[in-house]
Amino acid sequence: TVRAAMLCYLGANLITAVLAIALVRRDAGEGFRFERKLIPDLRHYGTRSLMARFGALVNQFLGQGVVALALGASSLGLYTVAVTLTTLTILVGMSSAFVALPTIAALKPGRDRTERARMLLTSTLVASIATAIPLILIAPHLITGFFGDRFAGGAHVARILLIAAVPFSYNRVLEAVLQGVGRPIEAGIGELIALVVGGAGMAALVGPLGLVGVGWATLAAYLTSGIVMIYRVSLALETSIPSLLIPDRASWERLRHPLALVSSGRAA
Repeated sequence: TVRAAMLCYLGANLITAVLAIALVRRDAGEGFRFERKLIPDLRHYGTRSLMARFGALVNQFLGQGVVALALGASSLGLYTVAVTLTTLTILVGMSSAFVALPTIAALKPGRDRTERARMLLTSTLVASIATAIPLILIAPHLITGFFGDRFAGGAHVARILLIAAVPFSYNRVLEAVLQGVGRPIEAGIGELIALVVGGAGMAALVGPLGLVGVGWATLAAYLTSGIVMIYRVSLALETSIPSLLIPDRASWERLRHPLALVSSGRAA
């Protein structure tokens, strides 16, 4: 039931929160305490960051809302299955973002911060592409194998959404870097522009192209957000856009040893 699913979701998040608090307290030791004077700064930062998170969430689920309203329950089922296949690729960026924000925030402006951001961004992009490609190739087989033949019609849009999942995953780290350098509003601007592009594209394409049109509009929205944010990141770090996309030797080494991503975050 919906209630059971909600309770499971709530329980999982509570367990995660308790474990996170326990681990932070263990690592912080006596330094883990409540400081009232930090509340205004945290509230101000959180308010500015909210726009980016809200925009990203709306962009992520806008397609399902449009499909439900314009195409009906049957098409929504196909689209939801297609979205499910993107989870692994998106998880790459979301996991990297959890490391990127505290890592970048802990570093002072300069070469070290720029290189760390470049390494996180480029390795995330390569890893996202690497997870998406095999899923794109076997998407029809995954859908019929896990969900049955009646959902086979979602294979085409699933492949489009898997392509879109790559910039979406990468954007999560761009967003984290902007938040880490103290520019969360700039990440929010990119997401809001993408929301306009995605909404307009879906309105124009859902009629003539159906699910596929929603998929292409979603891809356009994610690319738009990425273009805006990568430009902002390049300005904030005073580096070139290609350097944030093309991995260097250090990034390839990180991909060979994925646990280095976590250890580098702790070291920072």
